[in-house]
Amino acid sequence: MLETEGIVLRHVRYKESSLILDILTEKLGFRSFIMNSVFKKGNQRLASVLQLMNIVELVCYYHENKTIHRIKEVRPSVLYQSIPYDIKRAAIGGFILELLRKTVKDLQTQDELYSFVRSSYLQLDESALPDPNFHISFMIQFTRYLGIMPTMDHDPLIKNSFDIQNGQFVLYNEQNQYHLRPDISSDLALLMNGQSIGIDSIKRKQLLDSMILYYRMHIDNFGEMKTQEIYKTVLH
Repeated sequence: MLETEGIVLRHVRYKESSLILDILTEKLGFRSFIMNSVFKKGNQRLASVLQLMNIVELVCYYHENKTIHRIKEVRPSVLYQSIPYDIKRAAIGGFILELLRKTVKDLQTQDELYSFVRSSYLQLDESALPDPNFHISFMIQFTRYLGIMPTMDHDPLIKNSFDIQNGQFVLYNEQNQYHLRPDISSDLALLMNGQSIGIDSIKRKQLLDSMILYYRMHIDNFGEMKTQEIYKTVLH
């Protein structure tokens, strides 16, 4: 028996009343679970507790040699006040969720990674207004935990372009398709340094596309982001 907190990344209905779930847990990292009797007649509590992005407390039967573990009890750990009711926050949260599903499955357990993801969702939920650059800042900071963090040595004179292929700033070469324009690279460097900046929607989309390409080039089997176009439509 094990008790741990976790964030619901995916759920699939199984048979009549059960759910199979992928959860990023505090103690075990990414794990798959099954929970029975979720859709018992007249009781929707468990289904609502296990919604995507929710932060929950689990009591589970954990066996190291099994791929799916059984949840005995579950209860909310955090009750979001804004994400479920704000389309922009929900879009950002959904984008992060897909990013997590594509990247954390094969990672070793990392307490710091879990704390970072948890605090990011709380920040998204509790901020007075969601930062329109939140998703890009998350992607940049998340590279640290994935082992693909770019070199942060931007210089407006001699290292004015971010090289997506090599993950470092270099002198801009217009002929190189992986060199970002200096103006885009300058905004990226500010976000890398944790600064809050105002940029227009066109640049924001370019930065988003560039960071997704960076992930695709540096993480095996990353593939396409299904929420990418939806996200661009919701947030400007």
